[in-house]
Amino acid sequence: MNPVKIAEDGEVTIDKKLYKKLNGEQKGVLTQLKGMIEGKENFGINIVDKDYAIKTLPEGTKALLEDGTTVSVITLEHQGGGMTLEKKFNGELGKYAVEILIQQQPYKGTVKGVFGQDISRPNYSTMFHEFGHGYYKYILNTCNQGCKAIDAENDVRRNSNLPLRAFDPLLNGRPQNHSEPVVQIMEKSVFIRTLMKVEEQCFLGLAIFSLETFVKDGKV
Repeated sequence: MNPVKIAEDGEVTIDKKLYKKLNGEQKGVLTQLKGMIEGKENFGINIVDKDYAIKTLPEGTKALLEDGTTVSVITLEHQGGGMTLEKKFNGELGKYAVEILIQQQPYKGTVKGVFGQDISRPNYSTMFHEFGHGYYKYILNTCNQGCKAIDAENDVRRNSNLPLRAFDPLLNGRPQNHSEPVVQIMEKSVFIRTLMKVEEQCFLGLAIFSLETFVKDGKV
């Protein structure tokens, strides 16, 4: 009963008839993805290597990580295994798009749980967290989109019987307003894209929806 469909060209849609059969909690898990699909922005979901370079620092400069190590290249894994990039013009598509990056390999780091404990962060929970950023920032323009993204992640955790993630005190209550102009796009879509080789794209079926796991047990 998986209502999320991925076409051969990567376009993501939600089957309305199957969606109606979900219970309230299951629909809640899909709130952000559904909003992205129905909204007026274009999104790309990219499955990339954990060492994908987010930022290369100037020569002689290093960044200090939380574990005390220093690096000259900040990778996706350093960013928690997922990241939603700022909206920008995509020359290949000929339109503005928001790109979401999710790492291919399991994320080995942890995040804080609601009781202060270290908890694991499966890639699918990271993915829905990033959907939260995409939806609340670019579709609803919500001021506290950082906290709302954790809400989205916790919806998935709750439905998967995983420990809930604590709110980041740096985000809690801090305005997240963005002043960039909203670009109205006539053609809107959410596409799965990948920066990996074509032969590796079979990973998408697993990465995009671990949803298969949710749905098999009646848990989206």
